[in-house]
Amino acid sequence: MLRSLLTKSVSKHTLETELYMFLSMSVRGQYHLKRVAVSIALGVLVFPLLPAQISAKDDDDVIMNEIGGRVLDSHRNPVQNAQVKLFNEKHEILLQTPVSSDGSFSMKHRPCAVCSLQVIPDDKSNLASALFEKIPGDASRKFLVTLQNGFRVRGRITGAGKGLKGLIVTVVASGDEQKHVHTGGEARTARDGTFVMNLTPGPKLLTVQNDKYANFVASYEHPLNVTADQEITEIKLPPAER
Repeated sequence: MLRSLLTKSVSKHTLETELYMFLSMSVRGQYHLKRVAVSIALGVLVFPLLPAQISAKDDDDVIMNEIGGRVLDSHRNPVQNAQVKLFNEKHEILLQTPVSSDGSFSMKHRPCAVCSLQVIPDDKSNLASALFEKIPGDASRKFLVTLQNGFRVRGRITGAGKGLKGLIVTVVASGDEQKHVHTGGEARTARDGTFVMNLTPGPKLLTVQNDKYANFVASYEHPLNVTADQEITEIKLPPAER
């Protein structure tokens, strides 16, 4: 079991920590700091730290928030050549950046309601991606992310026999649908309806979100069991009800 380690320094505005704290959301939508025990079965270990002090401003004198942290593998080595993407509530990419040689990343962004963060490792790393949803976008935050080994999963979304472009495909571990930190990922389908993700092994729930094709359902769920590098059966969106 992992232990909570506090005490590095405490000031009026910030609290620096060494590890193992977690931000949980209450029914009122407020985040509270908790100490947690983390199961070794998790595909990704994520430790959001306390909001950092906001100090940066852009050219328009607008206060900018900063989101950053470090990405490590299961041996606590820095993960190199990974990409970090920040999305708004409409799943639009706000910012993206590669991690540095020590696994660190940092992005400054304008305040927003909520955002999500995805860490995508290099294809050759055999590591799985990680997805963090419903991050409050009104303060600066830091994350410590540990990625686990995963498999390359390919799929295709079709409707009436044709590939559907630009749909959002989200994959989370089965039973984790209500959580905000996932051993899964998010992708948009290509021109031919295909998508690719690196996922940890085990049962998953794949959700297709469709806001482009009125003839097909707006949302569709598909169970998935990841056991190896694989190409899953073509997923056919049902027609929308008239």
